[in-house]
Amino acid sequence: MYIKNLIKNIKNKIESGRSLADALRDHPKYFELEIIEWIAAGENSGALDQILLKIISWQESKKKRKEKITESSMGHPINKI
Repeated sequence: MYIKNLIKNIKNKIESGRSLADALRDHPKYFELEIIEWIAAGENSGALDQILLKIISWQESKKKRKEKITESSMGHPINKI
């Protein structure tokens, strides 16, 4: 599924009355269950904006850890190749 179609599908589900978390649950290939559960908690608590910021921070940290692991396993930074 192309990202444009994915976003359109999620948007349509939300406009039809489903929550963001429920709309994302239909796409487990693209959205981790843990993130969907965080979003559901944010929707239920009224703190979705704060949860989304935490998800962004968590994803950035996760990406940096993966980069460090890759660099250390190769013995030198990837961008030096």
